[in-house]
Formats: sequence, structure tokens, C-alpha cells
Amino acid sequence: MLLKQGKRLKLIAFLLGFTCFIVQLVLIREFLNLFMGNELVIGIILALWMILTASGAIAGRYLHRPGRNEASLLSLLVLNGVLPLAGAIFAVWLRSILYVPGSMLSLQGILIISLAGLAAFCFFSGMMFTILAATLSENSGKSSISRIYALEALGSLAGGIVFNFILVYSLNSLRILSIVMMLNLLTAVWFAFVFKNKIVGISCLLLSLALLLPILFINPDSVTAKMLYPGQEVLLNRDTPFGKMVVTENKGQYNFYSSGVLYASSWDIAKNEEKVHYAMALHPAPADVLMLSGGWDGALQEVLKYPVSRVDYVDPDPWLLKAAASYLWIEWPENVNIRYTDPRRFLQETPHKYDVILLNTGPPNTVGNNRFYTREFFRKAKAALHPGGIISLNLASAGNYLNEDTRLLYSNIYNTLKNNFLHIRLIPGGRSYFIASDEPLNGDITALIQQENIPTEYVNAWYLDMRSMDERAEMILNELDPDARINEDFYPLAAYLSLRQWLGMFHIQGWLIALIPLLLMTLILLRMKPISMGLFASGFTASSAEFMLLIGFQVIYGFIYQMAGLIIMAFMAGLAAGSGYLHKYFRKEARTFIRIQLGIGIMAGITPFIMMAIDHPGFPVWLPGLIITLLTFMFAVLTGIQYQLATRLRDGTVTEVASSTYSADLLGSAFGVFLVAVFIFPLIGMVFTGLLLAGLNFVAAGVVRWRV
Repeated sequence: MLLKQGKRLKLIAFLLGFTCFIVQLVLIREFLNLFMGNELVIGIILALWMILTASGAIAGRYLHRPGRNEASLLSLLVLNGVLPLAGAIFAVWLRSILYVPGSMLSLQGILIISLAGLAAFCFFSGMMFTILAATLSENSGKSSISRIYALEALGSLAGGIVFNFILVYSLNSLRILSIVMMLNLLTAVWFAFVFKNKIVGISCLLLSLALLLPILFINPDSVTAKMLYPGQEVLLNRDTPFGKMVVTENKGQYNFYSSGVLYASSWDIAKNEEKVHYAMALHPAPADVLMLSGGWDGALQEVLKYPVSRVDYVDPDPWLLKAAASYLWIEWPENVNIRYTDPRRFLQETPHKYDVILLNTGPPNTVGNNRFYTREFFRKAKAALHPGGIISLNLASAGNYLNEDTRLLYSNIYNTLKNNFLHIRLIPGGRSYFIASDEPLNGDITALIQQENIPTEYVNAWYLDMRSMDERAEMILNELDPDARINEDFYPLAAYLSLRQWLGMFHIQGWLIALIPLLLMTLILLRMKPISMGLFASGFTASSAEFMLLIGFQVIYGFIYQMAGLIIMAFMAGLAAGSGYLHKYFRKEARTFIRIQLGIGIMAGITPFIMMAIDHPGFPVWLPGLIITLLTFMFAVLTGIQYQLATRLRDGTVTEVASSTYSADLLGSAFGVFLVAVFIFPLIGMVFTGLLLAGLNFVAAGVVRWRV
């Protein structure tokens, strides 16, 4: 009986990891749809997730009842099933009643709504870990904390496989949460009958049916979409690998939203003309044109007004183009070559040369988008241009006043372009357009358009006064800092400056956002015992290293959604292997713990140099991906071994050890992913981030050596 009970507990631990991983992915996507997210928003969500889970793990020691945990586990199974869906719907409802639709949420609003949606589920899932570890340890007669940790990681690995390769392509977010709910509730029914508690089992079965019937007849995603877009008819609401895509219609206007951000509205003629004609008119004979994103809503048709011989259009999101074709009735011209791939990857691989490159990717407001505005990217773009070719990009308009954050961002992008091109012209239209070339970019654009008989409705002499626009451009350029640091792949300063610009809208100082978690982290570390402090450092490093490796993968390969998911799954596989199996080859003593800590630090220190070495076009295409995956796996293996050693070296009861080690690991991961992703990596670059992580682990190893 005890053996069977142990297997059942292991199955529940596997289900816990499976549930948590899928719920985390789904809720992050849902909340980004609510908050119009960047790294700070993602960092807040992940940090809250881990802190709340750690709090639940600590609270779990008080719920544990030796020999009598069946009722607690049954209740937690039910809660872990119901709470994710309830939390997601509650967060949407709260957002709809507290804020005007379409308005940008303040940082306080993001915190409130995130807490409302995450708190209950994260707290109870953390509590379940402690109770499972304590119950299995009692059942087996030995500490089984690391076994539960490994099984949870295996469950997360399985959840990642199912989500990344099946669910994200077939179901919307809340439908996925509905399936997770049913899976947990049915497991609760089985668990109740196994322990011969028929009344509870029947109650869980009735609850499952009561919740299943409404979900079958009422699509929860449709309900929440109506909350978020009142007064508009929601025509399309679906999840794709690139985020949640929503198309609405209001009085004949079609609006396209991507992850909560209004991407475009139908027939925005001025915007489409600006995207194209400022750059195209300045080239004497634009025959070969490359447009990188942003052409699906009519901009491509503007390009075809010129006597072009070749037009290539690159967009990584085929779902967006299909939606545009369906709702805007746009027919793609036969002489346009459409490629569904990452723009950066296309530039690296294309054998063609172009006269004009029109860059319309998202602004550098995230580390992911930053890679389209770096010295390395502009170098690739220049290599794909004919001599004298032109590249055009755009940033949000500075308006009538160039504030400090905008000035710094403009200076950063301008100097980065200047690093690759001899001439840059700024055109302050609806957005600020930066046009660069190695040939002079002089001339009255409206006169050039009229001279070539290009039909336009907005970009022409009747609407635009080029003299006043040039005067405005000169004033902005005089304000820029000629010594500003340039933007690089592994030093994404533009992402941080965009974050500062975003925070400035709410009159919040960036240093304050960094100072509060730093003070909180210091207080937590001062209260930790040495072994827990070592685990904290390992968790901090592991989450930070995983982030840096994902960024490195994006830089080298472009954003390939499934491959990025594989890297995350490699991390979960490494945790499972290290904590569940490979630890057997290491002695359970403090000396081993210290050596593993030093090993994690050394790996963190050399990882940036490995990343820069493999970012080379001469390598076989598969080699960098293999190295990044192996590095991810190795970081996770060392972290998993470290966790298992900590459970043996830490003093206290099983519940105390389970809750303290699990919470230390999670808290370290929480502070790591927040501070590194939002501040440390963009501000000091990958090399110094790696060295900082190495130093953190060396200090932690010294503390353990001194105090244990």
C-alpha cells in the first residue's frame, strides 16, 4: 500500500509541474495582453509568481499533518485546477472596471491586477510542493524532497512539450486553462476514490461536471474579449506563437491588436505613405526593395507605385497576414515575394542586394526587439544594400518637446546608425523617421514625388511643409549627444532607455524600481542560513543565465518560437536530471556543495564569451544552437545537483527543509529574472553581467565555506 501511495504522490508531483508550467505560459500571455508588456512587466509577473510560490512553500509547513495529508492534497488539487482560470477571468474583469479600455496601465495597476490574478494559485501550488515532499518522505522513510523537485521539473518539461507543439496552435488561452482545470479535477476524483472517500470523490465529480458544462457552451475567451473591447465587434480572437491577436470592427474601421497593443487600423493612409515614400523618394532609382514587417495593411501597395523590379516582403507572423487578407480584403501582388521568417535571419541568408530597406519592426522597447536596432543589425543591413542604398526606420514621435529620455534614445539610435552609414537624415512626421545611406540624402521629398508623378494623398506638397519639417529635424539633431554609447546585440542600451521613457509617462524613476527589490533582496539574504543563501545564488544565476542564453539564441537565429521553447525545456530536463539522478555521483558534503557553487559561477563568467564566439556566420548553422542548448542543460544540471545537496545539508525537519530550500531557490530566481532582464543586462551588457553572476556565486561559496 505504501509503495502504491508513493507512486500516486509522484504522479501528483508530476501533474503539479505540468500544471504550473502551462499556467505560467498562458497567464504571462494573458497579462501581456492586458498590460501592453515589456521586460519590466514580464519581470514583475515572473517575480511575483516565484515570490508568491515561495511564500506558499513556507506556509505549507504549517498545513502539514504527519500521516494525515490526504485531505490537504485533495483540496489543493481542486484549487490548482480552478484557480488559474478563475484568476485569469478575474484579472480581465478587474482591468475592465478599473481602467478605460485602451488606456495604458500604471505600474501600480500592473501590480494590483497581477497580484489579483496570480496570488491564490501560486500560493497554493507552493504549499502543495512542501506537503508532497513531506508526505513522500514519510512514506519512503527517507528524505524525498529532491525527488519531488525532479518530478515537478519533469512535469514542467512535459507541459512545455504539449504547450509549444500542440496547444498554442489549436486552442486559445482560457480554453487551455479549462483543460488544465479538468485534468486536475479528474485527478482529484481519482485520488478521493483511491483513498476510499467516496463522498468527496462524488463531490469532485459533480463539481467537474458543473464547471465543464458552461465551458462547453460558453467560450471564456469570447467573454473576456468583450470585456476588453467594449463597443467593438470582436471578429477574431486567437492565440498564436507570437501572442494574442485580436481583430475588431467599429463603424467600418478594422482594428488589429497584438498582445493588447493596437498594431494598426484599417487604411491608415498617412502612416502607410510615411513608411514608404520618405525613403523611396530619396533614392534616384529604387528598383530592388526589401520591406521588413509592417506592409500587410497597405504599405506594400505604396511601394508598387514606383517602377520597381523586385520587392521582397519579410514578416515572421503568417497569422497576421492571413487576418489582413480576410478582413481588409488585401490581395498580395504576384510580383511581391513574401517570406515568413525572422527579418534578421533573412538579412543574414539572402543572396540579393537592395536599393531600399524599409524597417517596420516593433520599436526597441524590449530586449527582443532591440536586436533590430543594433550595430550588428545595421551592419547586416548594409551588406544587403547596393552601393548608395538606403535604410529607413522609425521611432515614436518626439512631439514638440524632446524630453531627456527621448533625447537619450534618439542619440543612441542615431549614433548606432552613424557607426555604419555616412549620412543620416531625420524626418519628423507622424513618427520620427531615421533614413541612412552612404550617399547624401538631400532634396525636397514632396518635390521629388511630384517630379516622378507618384500618386499620394498625404505625403505631398499640399499637406507637408518640408522646410518646417527640416527645421524641426535640425533642432532635434542639435539636441542629440554625439558621444552617446551605441546600441549592441549584447549591450541592449536602447531597450533600457525605452523602459525609462515608458516609466517617465508615470513620473516614476527607474532607480527606484531597482532599489526596492535590491533592499528586499538584502533583507532576505541577511535572514537566510548559508546553504539557503547558496541556493538563492544558484537560482539567481540559473534564471539570469537562461535569459541571456535565450537572448543569444534570438540574436543568432532570430525569433524561432519552437526552438526558444526547446531551450526552456532543456532547462527543465537539466533540473530533473541533476536533482533526480546525476546527484548520485557526488558526495553529500559541504565541500561538494561549495565546488558546485564555484562551478556555477565559472560557467556564468565564461558564458558571455562563448556566446560572442559562436555569433559568427562561419559556423555550421546547427552548431550555435547545439552549444546554447548544452549550456542551458548544464546550468540546470548543476542547479539541480545543488538543490539535492542542499536538502541533505540543511538542518531541520522535512517540512522545514522542503519549504526553506524550495523558497530560497524560487526567491533567487525571482530576483534574478527581474533585476537582470530589466536593469543589469541592458545597462552593463552581457560580459559584465556574466562576471557579476560569477562574483555572486564566489561570494556565496565563501559564505558557505566560512559558516558551515
